[in-house]
Amino acid sequence: LTPVDPYDIQGLESWLQDLALRGLYLKNFRPLFCTFQRGTPKAVRYRVDYCKYSILDGPPQDLLDLYRDFGWTYLCSAIPTLLIFQTDDPQAEEPHTDPSLQGELLAKLARKLRNQFITWLAELVFLVAATAALMLFSSPIQVLVVNSSFPLLAFNFFFIPSELVAAFREWRGVTRLVRQLDDGTPLTHQVRYPGHALHRLIGFAAQVSLLCLLLFFLASTLPSDAGLLPVTETDGFTPISLSTVEGAEYRPEPSGFEPVDYANFARHNSSLLCPDQWQVVQTGSLAPDGQDWVRMEIHWYRPLFSPLAQPLAEDLLNKYRRLSSDIWWTAPEETWDSWRVTEYAVDGLDWCAVAVQPGGGFQLAALSGNGRAVCVQYTGHGDLSDHLDELAG
Repeated sequence: LTPVDPYDIQGLESWLQDLALRGLYLKNFRPLFCTFQRGTPKAVRYRVDYCKYSILDGPPQDLLDLYRDFGWTYLCSAIPTLLIFQTDDPQAEEPHTDPSLQGELLAKLARKLRNQFITWLAELVFLVAATAALMLFSSPIQVLVVNSSFPLLAFNFFFIPSELVAAFREWRGVTRLVRQLDDGTPLTHQVRYPGHALHRLIGFAAQVSLLCLLLFFLASTLPSDAGLLPVTETDGFTPISLSTVEGAEYRPEPSGFEPVDYANFARHNSSLLCPDQWQVVQTGSLAPDGQDWVRMEIHWYRPLFSPLAQPLAEDLLNKYRRLSSDIWWTAPEETWDSWRVTEYAVDGLDWCAVAVQPGGGFQLAALSGNGRAVCVQYTGHGDLSDHLDELAG
């Protein structure tokens, strides 16, 4: 495991030289772990030099020739801009003899690291601003609990600050070397460095774990036609039937894809904070002519944490009052605020509200209880407030 950062030039050189005294000689450098070859312990000097070059072309030959003339052999690159050289000749001359010239070279690296730090800082500011906008102008509980935004935000709020701190530490470390060289003090090539790489391993494992969680829940929330089920095959609850609200004259929408089509189906989804969620759609008409179209869409959630149920239900009521989520649930924006909302006290429920848009034919019911949240979108001739017991069930 690599205990030092590649940009900790003196620490990296010191670590490699100490391992050579134990008979371990570097073959390949990686930021997390390195590969070594065993041999007879001896004194080997290592030098890390900065050089900007094309990965496709490799290090410039004139630089490799210069080091070879001084008795040094090119070994590998720490990262694409840091080259590692070695020599076991105690008489080999140092490749850098003028501290000020070496300082000018590392100043270019310091500017590169400064720009990386500014980039990560800008990304963090954007992430905070985007999250604040989500909380202020959207339905934050619904967005975070129902879909994959939570693992995405969790990953970014861990990854970006950690990269920002690392970029600042690297920039500060190289800047300190530049000041030392500008003062005329050459690098010592033998300094103290971290004795273990546990913190680097933990950070890497945390990033990989969060990324795997993110990818898993992104995949699990993608809609799939193969996941469509009959409306009667929901697991964990029984949805209120559209026929209960419409009455005896209700007829389901005829379909050539019985028992499931895009007008009548149930679908199960999941997310990190709400692994059990259902969407149930029912569409039909009233007899005898079949021209009077009615529709109901149920959103049922069981959050991972029960206290999230009521704020989720309240957020769902606010979300669907905007009437802009799909072709069916659409109305002019100027009518979004014309809803009449009434809250009800129902046995077994923590919270219940029904919203009606006068003249629009749209109704909403949102409920929470027993750690569940439900929102019902409805267009028809019934009154959802007359069916609160069925909704609570």
